[in-house]
Amino acid sequence: MLDDEADPVIPMGRVIADELELLGSHGISVGEYTAMLADVVTGRLRPDDSIGRTIGFDDLPGAIVAMDRPATSTGMTVAVF
Repeated sequence: MLDDEADPVIPMGRVIADELELLGSHGISVGEYTAMLADVVTGRLRPDDSIGRTIGFDDLPGAIVAMDRPATSTGMTVAVF
């Protein structure tokens, strides 16, 4: 059964109701990594230009709850561990 995962910390009901997007790296096929990383190395892709702030995984629930307030920074919030 689901046990601890039955009630996620992230308010998934709100994510669904407000049609929010949770973005991550899941979904890119392994065969596409070489071309993508080559574009990053050459500067054609500049993912760092899209980052507004960096937070730790422990701060994710609070960041998601704060989505109903005006943003305090521009760009994406990226969670790192």
